[in-house]
Amino acid sequence: LSDPEEVHELDIEDAFSDAISLIEWPDRLEYLTPENRLDIHIEPGPTPDGRVFKLEPHGDNWVTRIKDLVVDPS
Repeated sequence: LSDPEEVHELDIEDAFSDAISLIEWPDRLEYLTPENRLDIHIEPGPTPDGRVFKLEPHGDNWVTRIKDLVVDPS
């Protein structure tokens, strides 16, 4: 997407309400980014092939929904 208005052409808004949508560059959605969402940040891990996933919930009920996914690294 080069402009947030292209979201309307793709009917992504329907997917936001009815399904899971993975958006690689959500900042391009600007004001159309859903308030109720789970941001997933992928960062380099402790090894060359390792990755650390950080989950950032926005909106309702995420703590309950993702509690089984969260692993305490300590």
